[in-house]
Amino acid sequence: MKKLLLVLSIFTLIAACKKDYDKIDKEKIEEYVAAKGLKTTALSSGVHFIIEKDGTGEKLKETDEIAVRYKGFLLDDKQFDDGDSSILIISERIQGWRQALTEFKVGSKGKIIIPSSLGFGSQGAKNFTGVEVVPANAVLIYEIEVIRKNPIFDKNIKEMKAFIKSKGWKVDSLPEHGLYYVIDEPGTGANHPTVDSKVTVKYKGYNLDNKVFDQSDSGISFSLNQVIKGWQLGIPLFKKGGKGKLIMPSRLAYYSSGSGSSIPPFAPLVFEVELVNF
Repeated sequence: MKKLLLVLSIFTLIAACKKDYDKIDKEKIEEYVAAKGLKTTALSSGVHFIIEKDGTGEKLKETDEIAVRYKGFLLDDKQFDDGDSSILIISERIQGWRQALTEFKVGSKGKIIIPSSLGFGSQGAKNFTGVEVVPANAVLIYEIEVIRKNPIFDKNIKEMKAFIKSKGWKVDSLPEHGLYYVIDEPGTGANHPTVDSKVTVKYKGYNLDNKVFDQSDSGISFSLNQVIKGWQLGIPLFKKGGKGKLIMPSRLAYYSSGSGSSIPPFAPLVFEVELVNF
């Protein structure tokens, strides 16, 4: 019981610290907004935003991939980051961006003010050389312009369709994700693996130029929730012994990071797979 009480005390302390910082951040943001003469809209989470120029079409969704220009500042106006036509998926950004950007449209320009708990929190942030650029518990201010939506995704889909046509494959798809697939052999049994299953898969992976970057003829075993999103969506389409092909956009694979010298950034990928067991 003492151990349980200790654990509960630790969680209570963490929660109390978070509430304290939320209160402090709220006061800091209100002071900053007043000092700058800004007219912001506040979300219930504590994020503030201003739409200085309205865009067109519908508001963005968390699942959208967008190109943005932005600059990031601390409360003392010190700039810590910037990006020109940076491409990102909203759902993969810090929570403050995820919440505020869904109030923007393509073409919108404005500011986002983010409390530390929805930014980099108590960890702060370092640049690629390991130098701290955002201190712990820092409020963040971003100037943002949304340039366009789905720039890489649309390009990937066009490239994938041309590749599929060149192969003469008859494919099905999960259009909301951009995954195309071919079921050559569905497999046997009544069950399909889930994203939490441990699976054994034989595979060959290659780029759209047919250059193979990885393969396993004997099969490898892993938990499906530990691999790229394209596999998490694609492998459960098969039953035990099933064979087929997965053609996926970069956002379901290695996206902007690529992987080594064989998978460049924003590259669509093709996998021939056989679900040996699960």
